[in-house]
Amino acid sequence: MPILKKTIGYLLTLLDQPYDERFLGIYNFLWDRMRAIRMDLRMQHIFNQGAITMLEQMVNPCSRVISIISISLSLKSISLIETSY
Repeated sequence: MPILKKTIGYLLTLLDQPYDERFLGIYNFLWDRMRAIRMDLRMQHIFNQGAITMLEQMVNPCSRVISIISISLSLKSISLIETSY
């Protein structure tokens, strides 16, 4: 389990990068790797407090990313509406 904790720590540092045109690729990579960690925990039948902590660490950044993407999309929609008039 220490390897999984290190992996999550590394993945979370990737979120500190600027949100530019490469962000979607980073997000897809993070989603895929975190999914692999969740599957690994499940396949190894790790259901202890450490696993819960790791899952919580994965949920918080994902919700932050979803919020950022939603705001970005809504701002783009507003700018498209404004330019069409």
